[in-house]
Parts: sequence; C-alpha cells; structure tokens
Amino acid sequence: MASEGHQQVHKSEQKVKMAGKRRPTADAFCTTTRPITVVVGSDGKERTFYCHEELLTTHSDFFAAAMRKEWVEGQDRIVRLPEDDPDCFRMFASFLYTSAIHSLADGDHDGENLKDWEYQRLALAWILGNKLICVAFQDAVVDALINKLMTEGPQYPLGLYRGVYTMTAGSCGLRRLVVDITVFIWPIGQLAKAPAYSDCAEFYRDVAARLEGLNDEQRRYNPAFSAEGSGCTYHDHGTRPCYKTVIGGERT
Repeated sequence: MASEGHQQVHKSEQKVKMAGKRRPTADAFCTTTRPITVVVGSDGKERTFYCHEELLTTHSDFFAAAMRKEWVEGQDRIVRLPEDDPDCFRMFASFLYTSAIHSLADGDHDGENLKDWEYQRLALAWILGNKLICVAFQDAVVDALINKLMTEGPQYPLGLYRGVYTMTAGSCGLRRLVVDITVFIWPIGQLAKAPAYSDCAEFYRDVAARLEGLNDEQRRYNPAFSAEGSGCTYHDHGTRPCYKTVIGGERT
C-alpha cells in the first residue's frame, strides 16, 4: 500500500487482529496482478492509494462487490471515492496491512479551543468503515476511541455526538459509545448546556433512556469503559468472531 503523507501511530494504540475472514496468505503480498487503484477525495485534494485486491475484497464487502467483472471498476481496477476523506482511507488501508489503528496527526491538540481533532478523525473513520462494510475496522476504531478516552483525558469530545448521530443510523456501536460518553464521562450539568440541535432528537432520546434510574454516584464509574470490562459492548460484529479473537488468520 502506498500513498502520500505520513501520520504517527498513536502511542496508546495496541496491535489489533483481523476478524471475520482469514488473513491473506503470503502470496497476497507477492501477486503478479496489478493492484487496485483507489482515488479518494475531490476538488484538487485527491489522493491515490494502491492496495492488494485480496486484502480489500477479503475484508470489505464494498470492494468485493466493486471488483466484480460486470462493473466498470472491476474492469478498470480503479475505484473512486470522491466524497470520502483521504486520511480516513489511509487509516483503513493501514489497518488492513498492519492490523493497527494509526490515527494521531500533528496539530491534533488545540489547547486554546480545548479541541482534540483525533476524536473527529476516529469517528469519520468508523463511518467510512460502515460505507466500505468492514466491521473489523469499525470495531477496532471504536476500541481505539475507548483507549484514547481511558488514557488521555481530560479533553472529552463534548461535540462529537452531533456528527455521529447525523451520519449514522440505528443502535450501532458508535452511537452507543457516544451516548455512554455523555452519560458517564461528561461533567454533571454539561448535558443541560448542550445546544438543542433539531437533527439530534434521537441522541437526546437515547441519552434520556440511558440516564433513567441512574444517580450521580452511579454515573461516576462505567465498567463498560474499563480495560477489563469493555469486551464487545460497542462492537457490531454480532454473532461473528470478534477481530480480537483471530490470531495469525486462524479463528480461535
């Protein structure tokens, strides 16, 4: 996989294992066929990535469908994603090759405005994973988000919920995580200060349902965020094996 630019590996990120399908054999990295060209972005900000077909089609149902010979992408071996963020696709492609989430970039921490742009980048990466139909990547991104929350603080993503709720649907893992961040991590009284966005009615409803029956003391500790208890609470793999249970391409 090749692309322009470089970003650091988050110091607290752990290696993650591929899930759902077998890891490609060594032959996948010595292919004699042309790689797939993926052009991401638009308006003069496009970036081009070159990825092995077996990696993409094994772990992404989107690419598996796009590479069918009846589609122009399958014939030309070029997939264009003009509406997507090149940095997020770089994270996706890097995950396929390294089994790790690389999300930290220079300038992420804005101390003056108390912002941390890595949170937004991780959320957008999850949304890209949803489009590409790669649950292993989505679950690994959620775990990287949780790891960041547990190890870095105190700049919690107070405004993350709006982007998440306007770009996702249903009871997905990212929505569940954002709700629990609000309920268990936001300072008491912060929710009352949050803007009443008309496009976030589902968020307010979900938070109200999660708060029901909880007192302030119970809100101070959420075992779902602890390293021991996080498990698959915010994963979307369902009955399929979690990416963390796959070692060396063999299911345990």
